[in-house]
Amino acid sequence: AEGASLILNHLDDDAGACETLSLLRKISADNGFIATHRVLEADMASESAINAMFDQISQLDILVNNAGMQLKTPGHDFATPAFNQVLAVDLIGPAFCARRALQLFLQQGGGSIINTTSAQEIIPKPEFLAYSIAKGGLGSLTRWNMPIRISA
Repeated sequence: AEGASLILNHLDDDAGACETLSLLRKISADNGFIATHRVLEADMASESAINAMFDQISQLDILVNNAGMQLKTPGHDFATPAFNQVLAVDLIGPAFCARRALQLFLQQGGGSIINTTSAQEIIPKPEFLAYSIAKGGLGSLTRWNMPIRISA
């Protein structure tokens, strides 16, 4: 109702992104909201892709870090590429997004970050060490960001 527009980051699923975007536009129109929703594609495992995405954003009020993936990474025998990929998508990418969002918030006088974590932050799921570590780190990132107050 206040004119918010949504930017959806969606990677490698054009059909899902288009369907979600269509639903967002329909819900906005049905409720009389004027909004410009769009999809930007960025790989959360790539700092340069994240920076390229944020370079297209001039104003941001809320960042929702919701990217996530799980690959089997048992503590006693995990593949290094899978371990690194989960950490990159679930923790490092969201940290890079938070950094860019905070830069925008400082310029514009405020904003909010919502990080989606998991119960596995506290109660690790067997066979998914990297996911548990990443979600624990994301919880820590959330607590680190909590005391930052930017207001006009």
